[in-house]
Amino acid sequence: MSRFTIFIALLLALTAIAEASIYRTTIITYDDEDANKGKDPMDKCRREIQKRPLTACTDYVLQPVGVLMMTTEASIENGNVPEQCCQQLKKVKEECWCPAIRDMVVSMVGGPYGGVALKDEQVQKALRIPSQCGMTPQKCSM
Repeated sequence: MSRFTIFIALLLALTAIAEASIYRTTIITYDDEDANKGKDPMDKCRREIQKRPLTACTDYVLQPVGVLMMTTEASIENGNVPEQCCQQLKKVKEECWCPAIRDMVVSMVGGPYGGVALKDEQVQKALRIPSQCGMTPQKCSM
């Protein structure tokens, strides 16, 4: 009889283990723009900005006044936005242009550029990039 009791106890333990292993947690992640409708529109811009950094625009804003900047297109004086900067910005979705410019300025101040102290005219220079590239809005704001 004791063998039978041990057998039943073992059978019950195996059944309990099998029952416990049936319940699993499945986490599904996806990146579907249709599913993101109604969510924070800035999330879409953040992803867009991460995919398309404005490195040429950053170089332009950090360039000292009066210095010529060499680009693959041509040498462009400090007052004109380099074509490469405009091309990078145009690759970003239109609704994300100003958030991309603001993010660029913020990253220059506290990001990988070692906390650059931007002058007000440099910030204004950055905010005017869309208008100087012939894009609307004419000027972004911080």
